[in-house]
Amino acid sequence: MHLLDRGLLAGLPEQVEDISAYIPKREGRAARLSELWRSLELPEAGFVTVVAGDGFATEPVEVDTLRQGFVLHSLAGGSLPDKQGGPFRLLIPEQANAPLGACANVKAVAKFVLRES
Repeated sequence: MHLLDRGLLAGLPEQVEDISAYIPKREGRAARLSELWRSLELPEAGFVTVVAGDGFATEPVEVDTLRQGFVLHSLAGGSLPDKQGGPFRLLIPEQANAPLGACANVKAVAKFVLRES
């Protein structure tokens, strides 16, 4: 198990300073999930279920698809407010190579559950 916090996410390489360049109508600073996977040396194959703080859980999505996304972690130099999906919000661009359903935009991400294939 790996615990994530804003400092860890903000310290990952290749930060996205303005997520609106990838996800229109959104704002804030984000970490690339591909960099999170790389830094934690997580498996590159398998399925991930994303769980929100309120207990909502997505259908499993392939790791390859999830790694195309971002974790929004900051806004205007501070934490991402709850009213904007904080403390962490998952965003996956529409151009990802698979159907995403509810996984494309999860507010208040609490955990990622990885199942290796």
